[in-house]
Amino acid sequence: MKTLQLPAQLTGLQAQAQWDSFKSRITAHDAIEINASALKDFDSSALAFLLACLRQAQQVGSTCQITGLPPLAHSLAKVYGVDQLLAQPLFIRVHAPRP
Repeated sequence: MKTLQLPAQLTGLQAQAQWDSFKSRITAHDAIEINASALKDFDSSALAFLLACLRQAQQVGSTCQITGLPPLAHSLAKVYGVDQLLAQPLFIRVHAPRP
């Protein structure tokens, strides 16, 4: 499993640079873990970033897990109506189909 670590801060100011770093590391037929446990300072851009990671993994046929999601991030997801994408309050697991 390939682990990608989120930084402590992920707001609109950092999201594009972080995406540029992560996108090329989410490769076909990999098992990816995105560790969000360091995330302390974030906004809705962090949620958009995580959803983009899941979408990228699905597009390339990879398995993607997001672990360590802070409770406040889960609450923010609920406000934005994307909490249903969370399998459990602190864990997302998406299994993309393999071609």
